Amino acid sequence: MNILMKLLLLCFKNRKDEGLPKIIYIAVSFMLLFSAFSISQSLISGIYKTLGYQSLGQVCIFSIALTNTIGSIFASHFKKRLPTNIGLLVGSSFYLFFILSGALTTYCFRYQKAGEGLCQEWFIFSYAIIICICLGFGASFIWPCQFNYVDSCTDQSNRGTYHGLFWSVMQFSMLIGSSLAAFVLGKADEFTFFMLLSGVAFCAVIMFGFLPPVEMKEVKISQETFMDSIRICVKGFQTTRYYPIIASAFLNGFTVSLLVVYFSMIIRETVSSESANIANQRVAFAFMILGVGQMLSGFSVGRLLDKFAGLRFDKIIFTNILLITCLCLVAKMIQSYGLLLLTAFIWGLNDTGLKTFNNTIVSSKYNGSLEAFGMLRVSQCLGFLIGSFSSLAFIDILQGFYLVYMLIIQAGCCRVYFKAYNAMQKQKTEQDDLGIELINKNSSSA
Repeated sequence: MNILMKLLLLCFKNRKDEGLPKIIYIAVSFMLLFSAFSISQSLISGIYKTLGYQSLGQVCIFSIALTNTIGSIFASHFKKRLPTNIGLLVGSSFYLFFILSGALTTYCFRYQKAGEGLCQEWFIFSYAIIICICLGFGASFIWPCQFNYVDSCTDQSNRGTYHGLFWSVMQFSMLIGSSLAAFVLGKADEFTFFMLLSGVAFCAVIMFGFLPPVEMKEVKISQETFMDSIRICVKGFQTTRYYPIIASAFLNGFTVSLLVVYFSMIIRETVSSESANIANQRVAFAFMILGVGQMLSGFSVGRLLDKFAGLRFDKIIFTNILLITCLCLVAKMIQSYGLLLLTAFIWGLNDTGLKTFNNTIVSSKYNGSLEAFGMLRVSQCLGFLIGSFSSLAFIDILQGFYLVYMLIIQAGCCRVYFKAYNAMQKQKTEQDDLGIELINKNSSSA
């Protein structure tokens, strides 16, 4: 790992910003971790159901969302007590254990070990749920560490560019994971595939252990107890200046729940006449297209945010979210795999664009405050939690109308965001006018 860091420093030795190779290093670490995790998470629901474990996959995803939401209330406020590399190392280890739970399940199915030793049904259920609970708490700490690390490598002129660069490199994981699924699943069984993913995740965990140090930005954290963290979180939801980031992050989390839980199901319905292996490949190929969109979007959006600070990217991004859900609904109705591929590409562009937008706004408008980032994470996790619960409770009941339900929630989030944003702008204009008036009054008195 030290050799990799030296190579990166050598490549950028003529640049004045020494933070760039460190951003690339942490982005590559996340890329490897999520190359394994993202495709595992996308396939796990379908695989558990195919192997006779019914809704275990959806229960696992809901468990992750619930514990991630709870953990996010405390994570940002206690992050200062936890060294960044330790937070990343411990958090990433739980992602590895999650992938190994998929390996265990497919191993039992492949070798017909059901009911024996570790392959007993109660153990598989218990292990999967416990690991998902631990993963949720681990994930709640890994993202504040990531944000603080990347933001500490930036300055006022390159916030958007470097946050976007991180997301572009990191989201290359979807392309890698989907490519592995598309080309490996057709030639190898699911157990071999999950073991391959476990090896990739293990490499990422090792990289986090050798994370290069960076001088962290000072973060003021006043609370000391868990109860103080809860009070601050509740107060944050009552603070109007956080409303735009709360609405935006909730919308992001709610929409991602559609991607994780429901999108692969729509694809499987569209290719239901194909064999299980071919269906898995079709799902993987769609996520590969989504990964291309994600990879292209982050750096581009971040660069534009630095160059054109006044441009309303939020209008473009939120309109695209509603468009994506509408396209999913149409594709489901007409059973069009080609339209789902187009939807996946637009979704990829928009997903990374929104993540870059949110992180850059927290960095610039909220001065990189971990309290503001904590509100972002809690809201995003809450959106994902509600979306995951909705899928668990309503997909079978609502069926095709589930997408209409999602569209209504998304439109409501957009309305809340723009109403809060306009109120903030109006308040800022009034404060600026008051400041100018005081200056003129003082000048006249002089």
